[in-house]
Amino acid sequence: MFKTLYGKLVGALLLLFCLLAALFFFLLKFSFEAYQDAITQELNRTLASELASEYLEAGELNVKTFQQRFDTAMRVNPSVENYLLDADGNVRAAAVPSKKLAREQIDMAPVTRFLGGSTQLPIRGDDPLDAQRKKIFSATEVHVEDAGSCYLYVILGGEQYDVVAARFQQGYILRQSGWIMGAGLICALLVGFIIFALVTGKLRRLAAAMDTFRRGDFNEKVLFRAARSGHSGDEIDRLGATYNEMVEHITRQFRDLQNSDEERRELIANVSHDLRTPLAALRGYLETLLMKEGTLSDQERRNYLEIATRQGERLTTLVARLFELAKLEGGQIEPNREAFQLGDLIEDVVQKFGLATKQHEVEIHTEIPGDDPFVLGDIGLIERVLENLIENALRHTPAGGRILLALVPGEKKVTVEINDTGAGIAQEDLPHIFNRFYRGDKSRRQHTGNAGLGLAIVKSILALHGSEIDVTSSRGKGASFKFTLPVAEGSALPRGEVAALL
Repeated sequence: MFKTLYGKLVGALLLLFCLLAALFFFLLKFSFEAYQDAITQELNRTLASELASEYLEAGELNVKTFQQRFDTAMRVNPSVENYLLDADGNVRAAAVPSKKLAREQIDMAPVTRFLGGSTQLPIRGDDPLDAQRKKIFSATEVHVEDAGSCYLYVILGGEQYDVVAARFQQGYILRQSGWIMGAGLICALLVGFIIFALVTGKLRRLAAAMDTFRRGDFNEKVLFRAARSGHSGDEIDRLGATYNEMVEHITRQFRDLQNSDEERRELIANVSHDLRTPLAALRGYLETLLMKEGTLSDQERRNYLEIATRQGERLTTLVARLFELAKLEGGQIEPNREAFQLGDLIEDVVQKFGLATKQHEVEIHTEIPGDDPFVLGDIGLIERVLENLIENALRHTPAGGRILLALVPGEKKVTVEINDTGAGIAQEDLPHIFNRFYRGDKSRRQHTGNAGLGLAIVKSILALHGSEIDVTSSRGKGASFKFTLPVAEGSALPRGEVAALL
């Protein structure tokens, strides 16, 4: 039981109650004794003077007669003890044998205070039979013939009274205190069970949710529901809210890891496939050359070598793109940002594809305004973006089609658009086309030799520049890619003026 927080709280409450009960018992006993002593002393305030009057009526007063009368009074009422004190507090006569006296001189300060009529009762004086104890008393001044001015000092509750009272009081106190403490413990336990059950209820629910989440291998999402929603709640509610956020985060990370693992397996499969195809072709043609050496004509041998060379170039390109993408995604490339004329860069890249567009019988055009501003970016990486996007458009645009590169200047950003009149992209493929090796639409990849890395590289490069690429397309209506670059400050010179300066 005491291993749980609930049990520990109940145990702590039980221990605290026992300590408080013991403290209450001693305080109650002390205050009850003080209360009883005050009442007894007040009721017997004149007892000493009344006894002195009785002794005086009985005859002459001297030390010897006081001793005799003390002995008689002790036999009649053993609950009180009579002592005769001189002015200095010395005991001149006592109700007990002198050998039983623990002290022969009494402090007279309490006696003086009592005789002065003090109302702050109880007033306790020295007990002649106990050097450490003080008791309530009654006192009066008397004149003794052979001792002069003395004091009759009456202890209220003598030695025999203490013996009898202790015997009865011990059993009574133990019995009453036992009942009180037993009933109190039962009440405390019941109240503690109820209170701590309410306080720790949310903690138990939170612990149960955590255990269930753990037993599910951190895969099944188990949330903690607070008792009252829509409120900030106490510390436990805030702890539960933090736990819910942690569960969401862990579950999301778990799904991401699963997705990453699936992508890794898919990547290995795709890489293996894309490497195996050119390798098989390369090996096949080289083996054919070895097997038919001496039987092939020069033209046939040249054709085989050209095919093997193209497959080798395809392998080189694939490996280079894989390496480039790995460095981009691993953060190993830092863009070297500088101001440059984006329109000029577009014109240069388009010229590189002049021969390729003629071979594919595709027209490529540009729309660049004369006042396009300088942009800020890594000119080499942006050139790579343009090349990949044009390659992608050229690959999927049939003969007789058209590719358009447009530059749209803005106040703070410049937008680049690459539009083609190709087969278009299916809506279900649009969210995935920037993933590595994704080639969902067969109509866009047949006979292209595309490895599916170009658009992934484009996305990674633009991410380094703090930009995103958007695509809009529908099947049979071509595709349109757009991205933006920031305008370089203080660089809005018209292209004609820039050319003149150069």
